[in-house]
Amino acid sequence: MCLSACATSGGAGPGFKAAGNKQYPDIFVPSGTSSPSLNMGFEVAYDSRLDNIIPGYKILTVAITNNSLEYLQMDPLADKWWVVDSNKGRHRAILMMRDENPKVWAKLPQRLRQMIEYPLMVRIAESTTIDLMFPDSVNLETFREAIFQSSSKKYTIHIVPRE
Repeated sequence: MCLSACATSGGAGPGFKAAGNKQYPDIFVPSGTSSPSLNMGFEVAYDSRLDNIIPGYKILTVAITNNSLEYLQMDPLADKWWVVDSNKGRHRAILMMRDENPKVWAKLPQRLRQMIEYPLMVRIAESTTIDLMFPDSVNLETFREAIFQSSSKKYTIHIVPRE
């Protein structure tokens, strides 16, 4: 799932390209690869078979592998995720269905609730999956990228699907 690859970043050093703002520099990573500058791997995938497993919503799944020597802290209240569609429209992901739509949340089976719960960390040398939820109206079939703005790391990661 995670192969070695290049990543461009707002940081210093060879192979890095300045982008984004100073508070959250941009780092671009091809899906299915590891970023040596972050010591993390990313994979993003859309599976239409998951459409409406949560009524009225679609799911984009992101896998994160933490190869660093520290935990990756995750915060469902402060982290931000978006998907960019084929028309370059940017759509903010729903991270906590419990808060977004309590009526839908209450009807979900307990097992599904556990599966879609936003993680609080990615442990050292472990992988986790994150289910990003979007309204049915968002076209995920031909998305261009998933964007993760990490509140704990102060960078923005652009995960670009490979063709």
